[in-house]
Amino acid sequence: MKLIGRKLLWPFALAAHRWRRRRLWNEVVPVVWRTPGQIIHEDLANYDDLGRQHFTKDFVDEFAKSRDDVLGRVRRLSMFTMIASLYMFSDYLALNLDARMGGVTLRSVPGMREGLLLVTYAVGAYSAMLQHNVYLMESVISFAIEKAFPPSLKNIYLVKYFPHNPLIYYNPAMAGHLHPTRLTTRFGTFGAIFMLVVGAVAFSLYFAMNIIVAFDTIKLRRFGVYSDVLAVLLVMMGLAVLIFSIMSRCPFPFRDYSKVNRVQGWRSIDPQAASAANVELYRRLNEEDERAIRAGIRNPPPYYVAPVVQPRYWNPSPRRPVSGAIPAQSFKFHLNCGSRLDGLSSRHEATKSLIDYLVDAITGRDRFSEKG
Repeated sequence: MKLIGRKLLWPFALAAHRWRRRRLWNEVVPVVWRTPGQIIHEDLANYDDLGRQHFTKDFVDEFAKSRDDVLGRVRRLSMFTMIASLYMFSDYLALNLDARMGGVTLRSVPGMREGLLLVTYAVGAYSAMLQHNVYLMESVISFAIEKAFPPSLKNIYLVKYFPHNPLIYYNPAMAGHLHPTRLTTRFGTFGAIFMLVVGAVAFSLYFAMNIIVAFDTIKLRRFGVYSDVLAVLLVMMGLAVLIFSIMSRCPFPFRDYSKVNRVQGWRSIDPQAASAANVELYRRLNEEDERAIRAGIRNPPPYYVAPVVQPRYWNPSPRRPVSGAIPAQSFKFHLNCGSRLDGLSSRHEATKSLIDYLVDAITGRDRFSEKG
């Protein structure tokens, strides 16, 4: 029964060990969430003084020109997809309207909606990729503005190089005696929220319109199996747009190896201090591995050296007198759960070790290090 209990407890103990080890590893190399723009700012901030000399007004103008070229292309593509979407929605409503784009006349003929759907989704995926690149260039421009211009002119140049970003009211940098009143701040906050709500509603209507047209077109199945192929392509390009949109704006997890790099940098200066710092950095992680090995949760590595443990006497059965206690080291103790455990005391000790480890994982105690 003790062996069966050990086999039942082992998966829970292993899960607890992995959870505790992951938590301790996060203390060594913590997880930080950064957007692509924040990553660019941290990366450019680590340039030395010689590298920072490149962040001049000419550098900002060069990046701004490239950004404007790409942004103009994105706007033209967005205008095309918007007109095409409105035309497809009018065809869905059976309005029988004609549209002219780029010298091409669009008429309600069989296959026109399917072709426009494929083209608009492909253009949308390409436009999302361009917008991602625009976001990266704007992050570089914003960082260069902080280095190339004095703080008093920073807000003015932000308006110059980012005219498409809304600015509710100008916050003076040098006129320190002028402070916005509560009415000004509340009015600006209300304006920002109002613009955000209007934009969200407009985008939701536009998105719903495209979804309705796409589902209706696929449901008609005018071209049989080719309509199914079209549905797969639309889903793939829609996922591409979603991925690029998330990559452009949302933060992603990164591992911060600052502590590890700091210890490695000390090796060339003070190897002894670096060795002591390295031991301290991984001390709790190594102690957790030691507890897991002594509890029989995981097998020891080839280089593992078992610690010296003082003999501990205990009663293998509470029904027997204490005078018949037997040293636990007199029995064979297998670390592997699947191995055969010889002797009653060994099976009892193995199960007790797993129970102790689970209690330690829940309460946060370090009972095994205390025993060792």
